[in-house]
Amino acid sequence: MTESSPRSGGLGKWAPLDLHIRLLADEHAGLILRFTCRLRHSVERVWAALTHEAELAVWYPTRVRIDTRPGGQISFQFPGADPFFGVVLEVEPPTLLVFTTLDDTLRWQLAEAEGGCVLTLENIVAHPEHAPYTAAGFDITLNQLTTLLDYGASHVHRREMPPPDELVGHYRTVLPSP
Repeated sequence: MTESSPRSGGLGKWAPLDLHIRLLADEHAGLILRFTCRLRHSVERVWAALTHEAELAVWYPTRVRIDTRPGGQISFQFPGADPFFGVVLEVEPPTLLVFTTLDDTLRWQLAEAEGGCVLTLENIVAHPEHAPYTAAGFDITLNQLTTLLDYGASHVHRREMPPPDELVGHYRTVLPSP
């Protein structure tokens, strides 16, 4: 696995958290976007935000329905659009959730850390040309998660996708070309 272009945070107005984004190339998996952030909350609290539909509705950019068992179905629906589906591949509560969405695979891992936990999201990107959009989208989405955890649902100002051109452009400049 080779790493390229470490990135800490996005553009100031979108990134109040300590977010590190790396683009990795793996000979078996292909292109992986890895997002790592330290959160001031327990693994159990963050797990609830990742797996409870009512909490996902606050911070995730789509409506999510999830059966958190291996082989369970997960559905995503943007406002006004038809749902699309994935499959839950792995679950180890409260530290690991892996599922497919469209052509990508998302691997969410939580690890205890002093004062909270570390969240690592690995997005195996099926279409490398989409990496800047994916990075921008998860920059916003992880900030919305952090806002929910730190301040509560009433403070989350959801951004629908696609992400703003300015943020996508930023990731086009800091991520290497596919």
